[in-house]
Amino acid sequence: MDKMPKEKLDEIFLDVRKAYRLLYHYQKRVLDLIKFIGEELDFEYSGGLPYHMEPSPKRNQGSLDNSPWDWLNMYFYEFRMQPKKQGRKKINFSIFLQSDSGPFTTSEMQNLDSYASVEESKTRLIFAVSDNDIEYETITDDAAIGPNKNGFRKIKTEKGSMLSGIFDLSDFLDEESTRKQLDRLMKEFSKRGIELK
Repeated sequence: MDKMPKEKLDEIFLDVRKAYRLLYHYQKRVLDLIKFIGEELDFEYSGGLPYHMEPSPKRNQGSLDNSPWDWLNMYFYEFRMQPKKQGRKKINFSIFLQSDSGPFTTSEMQNLDSYASVEESKTRLIFAVSDNDIEYETITDDAAIGPNKNGFRKIKTEKGSMLSGIFDLSDFLDEESTRKQLDRLMKEFSKRGIELK
């Protein structure tokens, strides 16, 4: 642990308190948005999990050697929806929150100096849908989603293919703009053979 003057530490801890309060508002906004998207598309949330990190330690568990990222799970998180039947097909649908695309330019998750700058990085939602099982490792593969690429793509998987749509989170300003982005998403997925609604 590096030694630091008390005055400097007090300044840092002031920023920490501000950051935690900011994170509360950010995560509340994201959770409200995911709930709204689920309601609009008639999908029910069924649970989620973080990627590139371990879930936050539960009561009486964990290790102080865990990565600091393990304690901040919504850094890169998957919101998984209940599968939905459409005729003979079963539609699997997930929404990934990528709070910072910066680490996806490097293989060194623990080295913040290797990340793309915060100015160059993005905060995004990645929509993934398939009529087979979603292969989560594929959608979270850095090469597949790219550090700053938005748009739609088909990803080949062992079981067939999967569609993804990548959006800046800032495109979802309110209910009206969210519906506009969801219309775009549904049209693009429909062109590729999957109806979300």
